[in-house]
Amino acid sequence: MKPKLSGHTWKKGIFQSIWNEIANPLENEKSWTYGQLPEYIWLALILDKLGRIEGINQSVKILKYWKEINPKIEDCRFSTLLAESVENQQKLFSYIRLFVGDNTLEPLTLIFDIHEYPTFNGNFYNKMSSEKRLSKIEQIMQECMGSQTNMTTDIKYIVLFFHSICNKIKFMKRQKYIIDDLNDYARLPHENEKMHTIRPLVRSIFGAIQSMDKSNLVYLNKFWEDLSCMSACKLFSVNLSEVDEQNLNKDQCVVAFQNIFDYFISIKQDVLILDEKMTVLLGLAVFAYNRFYEVYKHDLDNSISGRSSVRGLFEILIIMKYLIHEENNHDNIWKDYQLYGLGKYKLVCELNKDKINMPEGEGTHIPLKYLNILVEEFFRPEFLDINTKYFDDNNIRKKAEITGLADLYATYYEYLTSYEHGFWGSVRESSFVKCDNPAHQYHCIPSIEQHDNLTSVWSDCVLLMHHIVNVLNEEYGIPDKLLVEVNKFDPKSVNG
Repeated sequence: MKPKLSGHTWKKGIFQSIWNEIANPLENEKSWTYGQLPEYIWLALILDKLGRIEGINQSVKILKYWKEINPKIEDCRFSTLLAESVENQQKLFSYIRLFVGDNTLEPLTLIFDIHEYPTFNGNFYNKMSSEKRLSKIEQIMQECMGSQTNMTTDIKYIVLFFHSICNKIKFMKRQKYIIDDLNDYARLPHENEKMHTIRPLVRSIFGAIQSMDKSNLVYLNKFWEDLSCMSACKLFSVNLSEVDEQNLNKDQCVVAFQNIFDYFISIKQDVLILDEKMTVLLGLAVFAYNRFYEVYKHDLDNSISGRSSVRGLFEILIIMKYLIHEENNHDNIWKDYQLYGLGKYKLVCELNKDKINMPEGEGTHIPLKYLNILVEEFFRPEFLDINTKYFDDNNIRKKAEITGLADLYATYYEYLTSYEHGFWGSVRESSFVKCDNPAHQYHCIPSIEQHDNLTSVWSDCVLLMHHIVNVLNEEYGIPDKLLVEVNKFDPKSVNG
């Protein structure tokens, strides 16, 4: 049976987004943020200086003039402008200075310096400090980083105008309404209701044209490399570790669970001494409690290790319920489960035979001699098989479905598995801090100080411990006075 996920199709183990069947994302150099904004930032500076309506009108005049002095020009990118002849540059820069001032484009002299771009610098550098020039560039980029902001759409509109006078955009007669909408754009304020339909039109036409244009990678690399080196990271993080813990009294909660396990251990010692079923179920439950206790004892609530503990608790719950579910379908499932686990330890010992006699402290933390003793607990190791498959041939997802824990599986497992295997999502969430500098493209910086800034797992641990205790209660019963104490700390179930 193929798995289902809304908005995706299942193909050979991959949930493929249906959008990838319709279109492909733009290459980085053609994306707005990386590939387009650096090329049109000069238009953004004009809009910022003159305001929206006047900025659009003056930009249109400048582009018309550029087309007059060089009829062969087909785009209005800044890299194209800088590649013009010195004569054309001088004409165009003088025109820009006349209509928008000689300090409007000055911030860009920080990147395009006098050594490589003497004509541009000679026209626009007015001794503005490096700090002010950088600050203005960062401000503009912050306003225009989003591909759908109002200012970004204004820039795209100006670029579309230039494409239209270059005859790169043509409409059929029956599309006159599009021409009317585009003509309305420059005179209507963004608050006008009609702009809700015109803005998406501008962005879609711009995207169609730019996806076919060739990018100037040399220019883009220079822009980003130079700009990023001139400014420092501005790190920020959201503190998620102070989320309310539902006022759970952790000390009393741990004691309540401990009392239940003390009760079962006494029964195991005094009554069900050789009962293999209880050996396995209680062993698993105590192992879960020990992990739960470590979260409490070592304050792992907001840590990476805490997430590993939650995953461990959940797997124990699944195994306990699965063993009970299959008890009548699998002869002596309790002994087989123990042998399966000891076979895993036998594999460790076999693979590390050459290390078993190494002096203490020179090997790993794995106590190989002790593991060999455990492997021989039931019979000699040469008679113990090593099963490298899943126990009972069902993976953890299938076991969750069989035992009615599919909802909890969907809640916990994939997320927590990312932490166990170091998948990028967990690495990004737990070990990086965001940079709030648009000049750095809002990149992320690895951090060794963010490991305790994750949301707390305490309530999840308590919830899963309740599930585990309920399994014991259903099988063996628990005195009401012990259950009452534990139920005082029952968090709201995450699956309703």
